[in-house]
Amino acid sequence: MRRGFVFLRIAAVAAVGILAAGCPSGGGSTTPSVTGVLVLPGAATIEKGEDLRFTAEVEGGDGVSQDVVWTIVETGRHSDTVVFPNGMVRIDEEETLETLTVRATAVADGATYGDAVVTVVDPIPVALSVTVTSETRDVEKGGSLRFSAQVEGRNAPSQDVIWTIVETDRHSGTVIDADGLLSVSADENLRLLTVRAESAVTGGVFGTAAAWPHGDHQRNDFWALDFRNMGSRRLSAELLEWSDSVEVWVERGTRFTQAQAREVADAFDDIRGKLVYTYGRRNLSAHGRQFDDILEYANFLARGQDANGRLTILMLDILHPSLLIAGYFDHWDIISGEGNDRDMIYLNIALANVDWEGVLATLAHETVHLITYADGEYLHFSTGQPRSRMDLWLDEMLAESSFRVIFDYNPENRVSWFEDDYAGTISRGNNFFIWDNHRANPLSLLDEYATAFLFSRWLYLQAAAAPSFDQSRLFYRMITSNFHDHRAVATVAADIVPEWSQWEVLLATWLSANLDAANPVFGYVGDDELMERIAVRPFGEPTLRLAQGEGVFSRLVAPFTPPEGSGPNIRYAAVTFGSPDIVFGTADLAGDMLLTFNVNTASLNVQIALTEPAFATGVTPAAAPLAGAARPAAPFPISGWDAFGRNRR
Repeated sequence: MRRGFVFLRIAAVAAVGILAAGCPSGGGSTTPSVTGVLVLPGAATIEKGEDLRFTAEVEGGDGVSQDVVWTIVETGRHSDTVVFPNGMVRIDEEETLETLTVRATAVADGATYGDAVVTVVDPIPVALSVTVTSETRDVEKGGSLRFSAQVEGRNAPSQDVIWTIVETDRHSGTVIDADGLLSVSADENLRLLTVRAESAVTGGVFGTAAAWPHGDHQRNDFWALDFRNMGSRRLSAELLEWSDSVEVWVERGTRFTQAQAREVADAFDDIRGKLVYTYGRRNLSAHGRQFDDILEYANFLARGQDANGRLTILMLDILHPSLLIAGYFDHWDIISGEGNDRDMIYLNIALANVDWEGVLATLAHETVHLITYADGEYLHFSTGQPRSRMDLWLDEMLAESSFRVIFDYNPENRVSWFEDDYAGTISRGNNFFIWDNHRANPLSLLDEYATAFLFSRWLYLQAAAAPSFDQSRLFYRMITSNFHDHRAVATVAADIVPEWSQWEVLLATWLSANLDAANPVFGYVGDDELMERIAVRPFGEPTLRLAQGEGVFSRLVAPFTPPEGSGPNIRYAAVTFGSPDIVFGTADLAGDMLLTFNVNTASLNVQIALTEPAFATGVTPAAAPLAGAARPAAPFPISGWDAFGRNRR
């Protein structure tokens, strides 16, 4: 069976073919005479079952024809060993002759030819890859770990490999034998060993695998929230992994391995730079010291003179009778004497066992919370301005935006939650502005996460469409703003669209984008998925009460003038699908949909829903809105502080 066309080893011979000259005849002919035929390569080795192409140059007078006829001289060869008209020689897999002569005869005189000698060899085994595996990457100091290697390639290459350890600065007692058994010295200081297996058949083809030596781990006690009794608990943890920027501690007695801890550390090392660039200050001075970035500053805030630049990540069982809590950041850990005196993030081991993407998303989300808190402290200490904590909805919106920063795609659980309105409260106006204000329906809390993500994504897309606006600094500008409420967004958004300096206009435009996501001006332009999937359901009742930031749409079948009795912060606008205009007014509003919304900006971190009476058209939607789809089966992890029923303040 042929294995395809390949160029194989060519014997090291002079670049001349075997040249034979015939004796052209014909006196007085004007046809250029042939003086020889040069075949290249003049000698070659070809494996059975393989091909090699030869070329021929006819030598003679000017204009001599270069056409040749290719043949193989030996008549006793296998019938399927052939040469094609283009000089391609194919050796059959069952060829028995060890030498063949490939001949090119000049067509111009039919007599002059050149030969090349082919040495026929059995197929040569060639290794193409080596895969190295072991049952685990953890190995105790003073212990051993066996590795195995699988060699893949052509012609059944040998499985023999040469085992080595890459790190030259390892302890002299750390060795690997010829059978792949790694023995780690009890005094080994390296935290990572790279085992290498190189093919004994094909040099330079190798595979590697990691081994993580460990001995007695450093232990420490931590305080953590206890969601079973809404209090706190003390636990013991071991330091399993660390790098220059992170320490990964694991609660003792849990089934979380050093290999998993290493994955968490590697993940943070990978996303740290992205998060600092997108959200945090760099090269800042405070407390008479210079800091490379905001996370290094947060480390100093928590540890003072003991600062080591490493964020603490505690992997623990976050226990709750009914909820899957992903993790949390607690600013009390940074306030000296009030917590663990560390800049740290808590992650749920249970989530790591079912949703690795969720672990990374939570790590990024909570790191942004840490950045926003540290930036507030930086402003306080560097400018002397009073401490002013960021509004909860804004803090969460910024944290929700981190999913796109690290994954570059949309979180399915956020998009599908909005799309299907599982709690039935999005169509009634619920969104992020007043966090968890529909507590009668516990599922409505996830409306806040979904809409916070969508608002961040919409702002980013609108910034991308604005000339001369650096969208990569969008969220950084909000975090580092002197404002910590809606004005932090509006002042930045004004550089995208000047009218968005007014929160009323900005809010109405985003709400309208959730109705007409494909609108070429104010929709989710640039994100095909959201343009197709985002469509808020219309509201079909004539009256309702709306809290700050909430808004609903109802069908317009005739010009609408709101009755008297609307709350002082209730506004109305008409929206027509596909139109760039959102028409604000108080009478004779005409279009496809009426937007009724509350522009009150009183968030104030007390998260009190100041509802006001409002009106809608009362027209039954063309498709009756769902009261809430069936709850999805996929886990929807939430922040630990939401499980407490209060924010982080």
